Amino acid sequence: MTDKKLILAYGSPRRRAILASAGYDFRWVSPKAEEVSKGLSPEKLVAENARRKTRAALETEDGVILCADTVVCLEGEILGKPGDREAARKMLEKLSGKTHLVITGWILCDREKAVRGCEKCEVSMRRITEEELSGYLDTGSPLDKAGAYGIQDAGGMFVESISGDYYTVMGLPLCSVSKALREEFGILPFSHSTAE
Repeated sequence: MTDKKLILAYGSPRRRAILASAGYDFRWVSPKAEEVSKGLSPEKLVAENARRKTRAALETEDGVILCADTVVCLEGEILGKPGDREAARKMLEKLSGKTHLVITGWILCDREKAVRGCEKCEVSMRRITEEELSGYLDTGSPLDKAGAYGIQDAGGMFVESISGDYYTVMGLPLCSVSKALREEFGILPFSHSTAE
């Protein structure tokens, strides 16, 4: 068993919900770090942003830091978080009726070691009608999500199928992260659990 605390850095509400529902005891922090948004492949971009977030968190925190970054990629184009309603509309129009990739890079580290991963998931969307698009935009939900949709909210109605880890699309590949927490840092979910 470890006495190290799990710290989620830059924890979106979705990442916090995933960790909490999986039974992890953690706290979250939001240190400042400048993110990159272009000039790298999608895999390198999410890895670099997770690294920057981790480095910023380690300046003030002591424990096992978990950081993740997610992008949506359509035909080589990276679709990050839309800046406004019109940008969200354009993203969803591009994704409508097509298959895209969701890529989440993550890092777990303390002051002694780091473990990294990058997960990919294929997501196929059905065609989105104008009425559905306008209604979904009215919710405001698309504005804080990569690719302008959340699979866990009303945006999930547009998803026909996925190939890969559902939690990768939500922004935190739970299977890979939980395995690394257990094997590399001795952190298990549920307060009564201990690592042998």
